[in-house]
Amino acid sequence: MDHAALVEELDNEFSDSFMKPEIWVGAWAYGEDEHGETRTVPYDYASILVDEGYKYDTQNGIGWLCRLSAPGYLDSTECAVFETEEACMEYLLEMYSTV
Repeated sequence: MDHAALVEELDNEFSDSFMKPEIWVGAWAYGEDEHGETRTVPYDYASILVDEGYKYDTQNGIGWLCRLSAPGYLDSTECAVFETEEACMEYLLEMYSTV
């Protein structure tokens, strides 16, 4: 699916939803806890990984980050990181689409 079609599908899918897609380019950080659970966060929030007991890893970088977030609230899904904006859109549609 091309970029314009993905944008349209994303807009249609989440137009009436409480949670809205957020997609941006940025730095990210990765952590793993003692049970093997992993978490990826925007790099500015890397300290959260340590605070929540995750072993902060040197694995980090720049990429396309995406999640669903409730505008005006703190509610959001976990961040996911991809190499392209299109991959982010496809992920959000696959994971959170109600159709």
